[in-house]
Amino acid sequence: MAKGKMLRTILAIALAALLVVTACAPAPTGPAEGKKVVEIAYISPATGYAASAEQVVLAAFEDYFRYFNEEGTIPGVTLDLNWVDTQTMMPQAVSAYARFVERGVPLIFTNQTNALATFKAKAAKDEVPVMTASTTAGLVYPPGWLYSLAPTYAEQFAA
Repeated sequence: MAKGKMLRTILAIALAALLVVTACAPAPTGPAEGKKVVEIAYISPATGYAASAEQVVLAAFEDYFRYFNEEGTIPGVTLDLNWVDTQTMMPQAVSAYARFVERGVPLIFTNQTNALATFKAKAAKDEVPVMTASTTAGLVYPPGWLYSLAPTYAEQFAA
């Protein structure tokens, strides 16, 4: 049962990433301008007590970005996935967020649940979209710059 839920989460993240990345990517450049690189951030506890689930998600992101770039999905654009291991520690997550925003990263993915409320407030101020697999109503309502990859649990129940 847990494997099915993990697979659904990974597929949801991959599909949302495809939609968001294609929407956020700049227009194709001409041959004289060369390739444009778009950096996408992933803030994740890749080591520590929450690592087992997040390592699978990180591997899926890496595979998807490699596929996206090999297939030339957007001509002239290469996606660069940069991730930070936070070990589920709040100071590392907030620091990583600040560094990515300072560099002008157009999109941040995270499943660091203990930092999502902080990211929601910062994302609204910085106007940087943050994507998460969390489905907590308090994070997505009222709407702002934090987006969930799935409906809230109440919405899922109602459906």
